[in-house]
Amino acid sequence: MPGAVSALTIYSNEVFVAGLAGSGILDSRKEHHKSFVPIGSESDFFTTITIDETIYFCGKERLVSYSAKEKKTNWILKPDSTQGVFIGAYSVKKNLYVRTSKRGLLQLDGQN
Repeated sequence: MPGAVSALTIYSNEVFVAGLAGSGILDSRKEHHKSFVPIGSESDFFTTITIDETIYFCGKERLVSYSAKEKKTNWILKPDSTQGVFIGAYSVKKNLYVRTSKRGLLQLDGQN
């Protein structure tokens, strides 16, 4: 992965990473070398969350929902001016929450 890794998560033997250069999967099919396969946008992500087969990548400017099963981005959420920036993301009982700089903790509805 080009750049520092801030977070990682594992789903079905795949390692998903997030960091300064974006998000992606570490491809372990190479015999002696793991290569980075980028997914989604190039953005600075600081955390990942897994709920069922959905991987969430959170950065200050966007939250990305990625289907590990279908290998595609479900949606991208950007904070509006009333929310400021994202400063955290959390999962509680399979519910997704984001913390924003201006409005605090918000639960996301219809997250898949």
